[in-house]
Amino acid sequence: MNKKGFLVLMVFALLFLLVGLQPASAVPVVQNDNGVGDALIYQYYNARGELTFLRVVNTSSDYGIAVKIRFREGDDSNEVLDFFICLSENDQWSAWVAGDTDPNNPALLYWYDDDTPTYPDPNGNNDPADNFLASVALKYSDTGAAAAVSADDTKEGYAEILGVFSFAPGEAIKTPNACGEALGYWASLSQAPNETGGNAYYSGDFDPATDLTSVIAPYESLFGAAVIFDPVAFATYTAYGAYSYNAVPLWACLETIPQGLTLATEGKPRWNDCIDPADPNRDTNVEAIAAVNLALTKSELFALYDIEDDLAGASDIINIFPTRRESIELLINAGPFADAATIIGGQVCIDTDDDGDCDKDVCEDIPTTIYDDEENSPTTTGFSPGETPVPQKCQDVNYVVVGLGNSPILNTSLLSYTLESPYEIGWVRETLTSEADNMTWDPWVGAYKLGLPVLGLELGYFVDGDPGWMLPLRHTLYISGGLQ
Repeated sequence: MNKKGFLVLMVFALLFLLVGLQPASAVPVVQNDNGVGDALIYQYYNARGELTFLRVVNTSSDYGIAVKIRFREGDDSNEVLDFFICLSENDQWSAWVAGDTDPNNPALLYWYDDDTPTYPDPNGNNDPADNFLASVALKYSDTGAAAAVSADDTKEGYAEILGVFSFAPGEAIKTPNACGEALGYWASLSQAPNETGGNAYYSGDFDPATDLTSVIAPYESLFGAAVIFDPVAFATYTAYGAYSYNAVPLWACLETIPQGLTLATEGKPRWNDCIDPADPNRDTNVEAIAAVNLALTKSELFALYDIEDDLAGASDIINIFPTRRESIELLINAGPFADAATIIGGQVCIDTDDDGDCDKDVCEDIPTTIYDDEENSPTTTGFSPGETPVPQKCQDVNYVVVGLGNSPILNTSLLSYTLESPYEIGWVRETLTSEADNMTWDPWVGAYKLGLPVLGLELGYFVDGDPGWMLPLRHTLYISGGLQ
C-alpha cells in the first residue's frame, strides 16, 4: 500500500482512539449477508451512453422510513446529487440514471415513480403523481459540485442510501412538502417548508408533531438493486447488455435519528453519523467512520474470468472504496496525520510541498495474481497502462479489464489498468494485506482485522450477444492471523 494512502490515516487513528476500549451493549455495524439493512451502497452506476436502473424497497409492514440518497462520482467521491425519500410501508422507489457520450453534458436522474414523495420535489408542484419521468441533472463544478468535478465525471460513480428515521403510520406522509416537514421536525432539516408563517413544520393538512404517531431510529428494513443496460446493444441485437447486482446493506449503522440534516453538499447524514451515544466505542465522528470501515474490511478479493477466443467472451472487475473520501476528511487534522493525504478542490491527493496544489494521487497498492483453470500462475504479469510491478488503484471506483488487448465491457473513464492475462479462463486474487499497516483494531471482538474497506464486482459474458452477469466479488477476512 502507498504509505500516504488513506488506510494509514485510518489505521493509526483507530489504534490511537480504540485500543483498550471494551465493547458496550450496542452491536457493531455489519455488512449484512441477508441483504437488508438501514443503509445501502449501490456500488456502481454508469451513464456514459448506458442506462442504470436503481430501486430501493422498504420491507417493513409496520413502519415507513425516510432516507437520504446521495450520488457520488467515481474518481474522488464528490457528491453530485442528494435528496430525501419518504417510503411508506412496503413501498418502493425507483429511478434511471442516463447520459450521452458528450463530455459537456452531465448525467440525468429520471424518476420512475408516481406515488412516493421525495424532498425536494423534482417538479416543484408538491404532487408525487406528476413525477413519473421527471428529471434533474447531476451537479458538476459549474452547478454546485466541487471544482474537480466535470460534467463528464457525473456519468460514472456510485450511490448510497442512509436511513434517517422510521415512522408510523406511513400513509400520513403523502406529499413532498409533508416529507420535508417531517424531516424538518424530527431531524432539524433547515430547508423544511414553512407554508403558514406559524409552525415551521405545519402546512395546513399535515403536522408532523401530531400526524406521525411513532417515530424511531431507522429500521433495518431496506434492500435495493441496480441494473446497467447497454441501449445500443439492445437496439442492434448485438448483445443483451444487461448487468445487475444487489446493493450492499449495512445493519445497525444509524442507531439514532441523525440531527442537523441539510441539503447542502456533503450534508448529513453521512457515514460519520453511524453513532450510538450509548456506546463509548462509537461516539465521535472518527469512531463512527471507523465502525463502517471495519464492517467493510476484507483481506482478499476473488474474481472469475472467461475470455476464450472461441467464445468471444469478456471479463471486467470493479473495486470500490466507498469510505475513503470521508475517512480522509475526518482524519487529515488528527495528530500525526495532518501532513499526509488532503482534499483540494474536491481532489483526493498529496500536497508534497505544502503550496496548496495537488502533487500526486493517493493510491493503494493491490498485489494481484491471476490463475488459469489448472492451478498455473505466471511468474510475471503485465499491467497496462504503466509498468508498475504492483497494480495501483488511485480512485474510489477502479475499473479493471482482464485480457490482453480487450476493451472494457462498459464505457468508462475510470480504467485503472488492464490485467494482461496469458490464460483464457481462470480466476484472480487481489491481496489487501500486503503491508503491515493494513490492519484495524476491532474493539467488539478484541482483535485485529487485516485488509482494506472495499467492495467489488465482476461483470462479463461468455459469448458476445448472450446475457451477461454482474456478481459481488468473493472475499476472505483474517482476524489476528486467523481466517474468519
